[in-house]
Amino acid sequence: MLVAKIPQKKSSFEPIGSGTHLARIIWVIDLGEQLNKKFNKLQHKVLIAWECPKDRIQINGEDKPRVVSEQYTMSMSPKANLRLMIEGLLAKTLSDDEADNYPLDKLLNQPCIITTKNSEGSDGKKYTHVAAVAPLMIGMTVDEAETPIFSFDLDEKDAWKNLDAIPEWIQNIIKKSETYIKLEQADDGFHDINKDELPF
Repeated sequence: MLVAKIPQKKSSFEPIGSGTHLARIIWVIDLGEQLNKKFNKLQHKVLIAWECPKDRIQINGEDKPRVVSEQYTMSMSPKANLRLMIEGLLAKTLSDDEADNYPLDKLLNQPCIITTKNSEGSDGKKYTHVAAVAPLMIGMTVDEAETPIFSFDLDEKDAWKNLDAIPEWIQNIIKKSETYIKLEQADDGFHDINKDELPF
């Protein structure tokens, strides 16, 4: 698994504007089982991130591409947002068998067009949401990614070795998950947990 370091702090810069953007999928990160406070239940979540090479920002004097992300519940039911996003990217409807067996790391490095929308959170901050994903139109191209392409799976035996390569703000989300807490509390350590004991 790729372990190159990637930026460690969540940006406090203004979010990318609402609209359509050329993009490339760069991260697929397992967030574990997260508590949905609205419905008071655990849901297995995954974070998908896109690099938008034409949308630039200055960070510490360096010109960088914008990165936007979205969290999805790990469900491939017909109306699940994750499945709808993948079907939008592929421009096809998946059969239930295809959806059930679709490897998420297959999303990595896929070029596409994303539609973003900005909204204001309860904390007064502006947030960007990826509202839709579509394939490139004929003749369109997307530059190769400048940000390291990365996947992280808590189900992998040595996942703990790669945790520090994930941006700190995403690490903090993972560490709040029931999955991570269970792994931390395992008698034999994070990396030796029996998969049969996992809550998903």
